[in-house]
Amino acid sequence: MIEDRATSASVRATFDAPNAHGLVYAVPRRYTRVPLDAPLRAQVSAKAAGASLARVKTISLGGAYLESSKTLSVGESVQLEVRSGLGKKIHCTAIVRNSTPGGNGVEFVHMQDEDRTKLRKLVLRKMPA
Repeated sequence: MIEDRATSASVRATFDAPNAHGLVYAVPRRYTRVPLDAPLRAQVSAKAAGASLARVKTISLGGAYLESSKTLSVGESVQLEVRSGLGKKIHCTAIVRNSTPGGNGVEFVHMQDEDRTKLRKLVLRKMPA
């Protein structure tokens, strides 16, 4: 890279076209995010932070964004109970994937078949037409 030699052409091409290079690493989401008009209530149980309440702002079949004053540690495993209607609760185990002062993004890693069905119905019902 320091010297202008023919052998460094491929390296130069990589640095000369950063926009085209960046697209190679773009990975599309597995599941569509669904923003919720009215946030759902959720109870989050974590070993380090204990139990707390949160509001589910967006949800998908793979995870959710939980608005909460409590910040969780990235990589932490939590038990989540999302209230999706009258008497309807979705239980799952999730991993915290990102954490900000306003909330936490979680990935669903374990869920019973019954809860997966409830989640699928919820997401399909809330998806924009």
